[in-house]
Amino acid sequence: MPGDAGFSKYWIGQTFSVFGSNIAAFALVLLATYFLEAGPRELGWLQAMSGIPFLLFSLFIGVMVDRVRRLRLMIAADFLRAALIGLIPVFYLLDWLTIWHLYLVALGIGVLSVMFETAYQAFLPGFVGKDRLVGANSALQFSQSLSQISGPGAAGFLVNLIAAPLALIANGLMFLASAVALARIRFREALPDGGVNLSAQLRDVTGGLRVLLGHAVLRPLTLAMGFINLFFSAFLAAYYPYLKNDLGFTSFDTGLVLSVGALGAVTAVFAAGRMAAGMTPGMIVIFAEALFALGAWLVPLAGGPRALRVAMVVGAALVAFFGGAAANIMAVTICQKVTPDRLLGRVSAASKLFLGGSAPIGAVLGGYLADGFGLRPTLFIAAVGISLMVAWMLAARLHKPSEGSLETEHYITA
Repeated sequence: MPGDAGFSKYWIGQTFSVFGSNIAAFALVLLATYFLEAGPRELGWLQAMSGIPFLLFSLFIGVMVDRVRRLRLMIAADFLRAALIGLIPVFYLLDWLTIWHLYLVALGIGVLSVMFETAYQAFLPGFVGKDRLVGANSALQFSQSLSQISGPGAAGFLVNLIAAPLALIANGLMFLASAVALARIRFREALPDGGVNLSAQLRDVTGGLRVLLGHAVLRPLTLAMGFINLFFSAFLAAYYPYLKNDLGFTSFDTGLVLSVGALGAVTAVFAAGRMAAGMTPGMIVIFAEALFALGAWLVPLAGGPRALRVAMVVGAALVAFFGGAAANIMAVTICQKVTPDRLLGRVSAASKLFLGGSAPIGAVLGGYLADGFGLRPTLFIAAVGISLMVAWMLAARLHKPSEGSLETEHYITA
């Protein structure tokens, strides 16, 4: 893991940001489920609001990221997210809070999160160097994993302790802390030549998409993981009501399950380097997503005495978090290794169009499936879909390219 002072500040800033994001995402779901008593369809739409910006704005934001100073964009996104999340406690204290307010806030935070995530992914290779990407991405994933461990538990605890809307005050403070830490970084980031040619800028909007879809490795990797996100979002639309209604979990119980499960993600962070020494990057992604699929299967299969059901749900979270974290580390690293800096914003944004844009579709689909067929059948359908995508990656021979060939044979030169 990189250890210089500049990266440490960057890591701290990103850590605060992902803590804020994870607590906010979980707290909004708990707020809708336990405070506003939303059903699966409303929860599906709430999750969709966070993902719609990836679908609608990713390509345009990618062009912007390649034309501005990326660090400044991340700082601005953090300040704006802090202001936006702060509206929830205000609405609550004024007795105005409805599910529609949650939709609007989730949508706004989603737009700003696309900006932040695209900028930080594009900023990293020039900041640390491409030879340190696995270590840097592992360090950043470690922050994500820690937030996944403590975020749901903290959110569940706060929701039980105080009014759920007031628990979101912590999110605003997290985003502010991230902005302050990032603002302390001293790094000379060149301002790219934005140009003024309108037709060239319009071509830039779809340029990253054309590069990604024309690439032998990025195309199957991104499409498969995009569909995995679609099925997983459908899974989540049924998951929280299933834990509450079928298994009798409280908001604190649900948070605790996810916090314990996120230990799997921490394990993946430390295992990523060792796996990279003995497996190709694509092989790691396929293996990790197979574990993710296993975790999805365990939830609807949970049965028997309550202790056994709880153990299976916790085990599912452990396996799924490990697989998801390992797959994310290597997928991001693959994208960064094959893409030159001048295209990173656009290619990263095109990737997020599929990865993030598929989520709202899956969330809405999952909500309607749960309403029409039931919670448990929806979980099974999602597990089948995730498993099929793992088989697709194997059929696409994603496990073949070595790390060396990614930087030579598969490096984007256009």
